[in-house]
Amino acid sequence: MSSERSNCPICGHDFRSDISEGARLVHTSPSGMFKTLHLQENHADYLAWKKSKFKPSIVAGIATGIIFDFLLALVLHYYGIQIPQGRAGAWPFLVVLFSVLPVPWLLLNRWGLRRFRREWNERGGLPSSNLPVSTSNSKDTVGYE
Repeated sequence: MSSERSNCPICGHDFRSDISEGARLVHTSPSGMFKTLHLQENHADYLAWKKSKFKPSIVAGIATGIIFDFLLALVLHYYGIQIPQGRAGAWPFLVVLFSVLPVPWLLLNRWGLRRFRREWNERGGLPSSNLPVSTSNSKDTVGYE
């Protein structure tokens, strides 16, 4: 439980308060199981925002990996280093690609979360009006009586 974040990344709610004292003592109830439920109930706009940013971050990661692979090929060519032909020569490029792939996603999660938290606080803790947020009761709309 100590390796897991125990506060909500948006509002700072302490998930440890949701865990019973007995479960906390024997570490049988991680705070992560409360995080998902808390985010779905209180921060559905954050989940929608995060989901909308996943595909662009993967595309940016692939593009960054290709650029770094190209730079690696230029450096190898400049210094006259010959790599084996075929599959054996692909491993340096795959290592670079897969090591750079998650960087845009990690940056988005860190910087984007800060920006989202700041905007959430400016709205007074209210959901954003431009992100789709599901409502639990659709009968509250006009015309249903």
